[in-house]
Amino acid sequence: MKSVTKYKAADGEIFDSAKKCREYENLIKKVNEVMKSLGPIPRDKGCRWANGEGYLQHDLNDIADAKTALVVLGCEYLQIDKSPGSISFNWIGRYFDDSRVLPLYIAWGRLSNCDDKGREWGQMFYALHPEEGKQVPFTE
Repeated sequence: MKSVTKYKAADGEIFDSAKKCREYENLIKKVNEVMKSLGPIPRDKGCRWANGEGYLQHDLNDIADAKTALVVLGCEYLQIDKSPGSISFNWIGRYFDDSRVLPLYIAWGRLSNCDDKGREWGQMFYALHPEEGKQVPFTE
């Protein structure tokens, strides 16, 4: 029998090498920094929020900056040879999903839940159809 050493990242992801685990945890920190301007999402009553009972209001510039930074970070981490202007935010989501790098995909999903007025909804449906959601800022 041979023993095997694995490394567990802060979010529970498992790696075979300490180096890869450190790189991944560094990515988590960078993604958190990119998303910091949006603040936390509702947790305790998140089901109501996910079902369209309001939105979180953000500054449009904060959303645009976060999208750009996430594309740059994702392309760098995944070694995608694309300049930020040459790949759309919607397409980068496909790369993030296929890569199975959860911090990137979760951040992309959250930013995809924002409509053109800076309202972050609990799911993408309401970002695409904001008239279907309750038209008030979400409060816990």
